[in-house]
Amino acid sequence: MKMSKMGICKKVGMGVLVAALLCAPFTNLPISATETTNTETVTQKSDGDNTVKVAIKTSGYGSVYHSAISVTSDNAYTLSNGKKTKNYRAKKKVTVRTSNGMLKNGQSIWVMPAGAGKTKITSITRSMGTPSYAGKLEIKNVSGKGLVVINHVDIEDYLYGVVGSEMSSSFAGEALKAQAVAARSFALSSVNSSTYANIGADFDDSTSYQVYNNTTEDSKIKSAVDSTKGQVVRANQKVVKTYFFSTSFGKTALPSELWGGTEVDSAYNSEGQTEEAKADLSDNEEFESFLEDTDETGWEAKQDWYRWSATISAGNMTKQVNRKLKTCYFSYPSSFKVKDKKGNWVSKSISGVGKVKSVTVTERAASGLVQEIEIVGGSGSVRIHNSNAIRMVMAPYYDKLVKKNGSTVSKLCNLPSGFFAIESNDKGGFILQGGGYGHGVGMSQNGANAMAKAGEDYKTILLHYFKNVDIS
Repeated sequence: MKMSKMGICKKVGMGVLVAALLCAPFTNLPISATETTNTETVTQKSDGDNTVKVAIKTSGYGSVYHSAISVTSDNAYTLSNGKKTKNYRAKKKVTVRTSNGMLKNGQSIWVMPAGAGKTKITSITRSMGTPSYAGKLEIKNVSGKGLVVINHVDIEDYLYGVVGSEMSSSFAGEALKAQAVAARSFALSSVNSSTYANIGADFDDSTSYQVYNNTTEDSKIKSAVDSTKGQVVRANQKVVKTYFFSTSFGKTALPSELWGGTEVDSAYNSEGQTEEAKADLSDNEEFESFLEDTDETGWEAKQDWYRWSATISAGNMTKQVNRKLKTCYFSYPSSFKVKDKKGNWVSKSISGVGKVKSVTVTERAASGLVQEIEIVGGSGSVRIHNSNAIRMVMAPYYDKLVKKNGSTVSKLCNLPSGFFAIESNDKGGFILQGGGYGHGVGMSQNGANAMAKAGEDYKTILLHYFKNVDIS
């Protein structure tokens, strides 16, 4: 998801690239974490069909609609619409525009390289430069919107481009295998999403689903994919949508705590990971005690993002809250309530609360995830019941956030996670203390890496985060 420089609240899709959670780039970021607010209807893909259809977004993942698409290949390749075929030599670049005659009458152009060749899309860029795609590309003209390009690719080839984009190849081999199984499961449980039914794609290549082809292929990544070929996480003979994220704070959340619904909660091992994780952290004092008592325990205890804090001055809290409220309301209108003249909380638009007097966590899930906050200001009060919106409104833009190792970051667009406590200080400001990075549901990638380094295999890692499941 693209953020404005000033960190104005925007609605997130499945995830936000780690760098995109910040209003200014900085180095040594954790791996990207998959996050979602998607609630589309999904139909399971049959086991006999290994092809997925991936909508390729523009540079920066801004849109699935392109003004023009330029392609080439290191092999000879063809463009065909089923009636007409054009042959091109290797390295010849071709640009397709909406006016292309081969797209008339709703026809698609298929780009197919010879042999096992790949197609480069030179009109977009990714972190590694110009991306190349296995399988074949389908180009369509969507009237009034532009061109879409869909990569029809075997799931295993797709995973070569996903695993390394979602987890660093420097991670331990068993962690990479766990990521491969999780990514395969997530993809196969996400096919035929209603989001892209209109263009005939299963999902896109961004963190709204899983990042694809953002890095070059790596032998270690390919080995992890190949050694787990076809393996998925299943519960009741259905493939589980296996969410994952960067770093936990010692406990993970259930999907329903973040996104609602209970369909996949039974497959998530939120309370069984450690003895400490059995605690019900819905009470603010219990949560704060957990943060303190487990500060040096847990698989991610050595990670910079395992614990973090921020001190926000009264003036800066007022500035950041009032400048974000109005925009965030338009992204999440059903998640905001204001107090009317009779003292009732009602859904209503809000543009500010004046000078912020207090911020209180009024609802917290058993995992410790903040589900609702109340902000009292000089000219009004508001309750926000949405983790994404809360993280955006509470992110310290004008003040620094301090990580566990003492390093600092600033100009945040989002809090690192929704697992935090807040209190006033003696200067009238506010102190935030929290832990983890990402949405907190499913497999912690840094936790998986720590387990792998300690000698655990990929199935043990997955069963640490998921339960009542088979991995096969």
